Amino acid sequence: MIKPSGEGEGARSFLHRCTLVVKGIRNRNDEITMRPASSPVVHERMLGAGSRLHLGQCVLDLHARELRTPGDQPLELRPKALDVLLVLAEQPGRVVDKQTLMDRVWTGVVVGDDSLTQTIVEIRRALDDRGHRVLCTVARRGYRLQPSETSAPAPAPSLSIAVLPITHTDAEPDSVHCANALTAELTARAGVGLPDAKVVARETVSAMGMTDPRAVARQLGVQQVLCGELRAVAGGWTLMLSVVDGVSGARRWSHRFALAHAALPQQIGEVAAQAARALLVEMHRTAAEVATSRPLSERSAGDLALQGWARIYDGISPGNLEQAQQLFDQAVEKDPLHLRGLAGVLTTNYWRAQLGWASDCTLAHQRVLDTAARLEKLYPDETLTAFSRGSAADIERRWDLRLSIYDRLCERDPANSTAHFGRACGLLKLGRFDECLVEIDEARRLSVDDFRAGWWCSFAACAELMAGRHEQAATEAERAIAANACLPLPPLLLAAALERDGRSAEGREVLRRHRLREPLCDCAHVELLLGAGSAGYEQGCAQFISTLAAMGLASRQSSQSVSDVHR
Repeated sequence: MIKPSGEGEGARSFLHRCTLVVKGIRNRNDEITMRPASSPVVHERMLGAGSRLHLGQCVLDLHARELRTPGDQPLELRPKALDVLLVLAEQPGRVVDKQTLMDRVWTGVVVGDDSLTQTIVEIRRALDDRGHRVLCTVARRGYRLQPSETSAPAPAPSLSIAVLPITHTDAEPDSVHCANALTAELTARAGVGLPDAKVVARETVSAMGMTDPRAVARQLGVQQVLCGELRAVAGGWTLMLSVVDGVSGARRWSHRFALAHAALPQQIGEVAAQAARALLVEMHRTAAEVATSRPLSERSAGDLALQGWARIYDGISPGNLEQAQQLFDQAVEKDPLHLRGLAGVLTTNYWRAQLGWASDCTLAHQRVLDTAARLEKLYPDETLTAFSRGSAADIERRWDLRLSIYDRLCERDPANSTAHFGRACGLLKLGRFDECLVEIDEARRLSVDDFRAGWWCSFAACAELMAGRHEQAATEAERAIAANACLPLPPLLLAAALERDGRSAEGREVLRRHRLREPLCDCAHVELLLGAGSAGYEQGCAQFISTLAAMGLASRQSSQSVSDVHR
């Protein structure tokens, strides 16, 4: 990549910067003048807004300050020649006089016409402009850049991705087959859950023969690029996957997977599902960043919904869920039929009520029911609608229905971690604790670096505690706290598990610290957090709450008891 010179000029001495450099003086009539050194070589307006100029078979990218070949490879130009070309590109189709070019490019130094002429020759050579049709000389006036097309291409869609073919370090048939199968499955799953996402077909990416993620993103007009490398190891392979930002080239997400020969067909699907989940999160975050750069009045319902989901993906906390709900409400206000906006309204209301963070749980539950009915009417076949049915069934205390909904979702897509967690929740409420733990383990196995990990561990701790496995319950509660310290139940589950496991002093210290952070916590609040369920589940809840009460947690907190906590 060749860019205009100028780096380090601030460190040069004043005397050096003012030195007269005289080049190319052909005769005594050449004019030599001093020009001020105050203006920069390349003005900011040259950058445009990502526009490109088509110059013959080449393309000048004003934003990247690059001249590129038809194959999208950078062309080498000396810095001064590139500076001249960029100045001419500010006014395509119009004459730029020689003096302006020399003032702008050779700021603070004195040169003759030959210096400019040499750069013009170099530019024409790079453009293969033998007939001077692209870079025209206008006698006694200057030069005119005549692009074949001036365009400011639409920015890449916010939700867009290309999957590069997975590379492999050896040519063994098994490795080639594995890499091809992974590429196909990753492409098929990329963008799942985002019906308006742009996913470039595998054949299109393969036909380009390009490996640089930024070049691929620029050529195909996508925001994200998924890259992967497969390495053969004893008994199988390791796969390194990365999501790369198509504009900056920064790595947004990466993970190393282990693949075994024996279980390859199943593992390919699972790895693709895990990567697809990470892609879903990163695509939302990137799209939200793009949306945030626009004024609020110019953001669409889709922009606002993307911002809302990105806020959720930043982690489950009272502040994040409140901000996300506001964004979803704004999205639905702009477009009452927006699928992701409606699903976001339902999700934030349901989660805030479940976690005790809603100011009015009754109102939050009613909004869940109303929105679920609306989604059912508008989008009966969407997966988001199916998830909303499950939330509504929980509120309506129809736990068998809830379980059957998630059973169907798991059958439809066995690699969907959200479906398995939904099934785990249904099993927990039905008192089927061991089955619940199996589904939580499956959800955790299918999703890497998941923002819900703390919540999943919290449900696992609850199931272990109610199944009478106190040591395992304490372990899961500690994991939940480590993953997300904002969740209200894990410290209480940890305290009760330690108490029942014979570590009373540890458990009471955990409870004491939690009451300092949450002075309004009492047994009634814990009962609200646990919610209703089958007889087996409610029996487990009653034992949990009685343990906390025996440890000193008040049935209902009074202002006096709150002050006692702080003494």
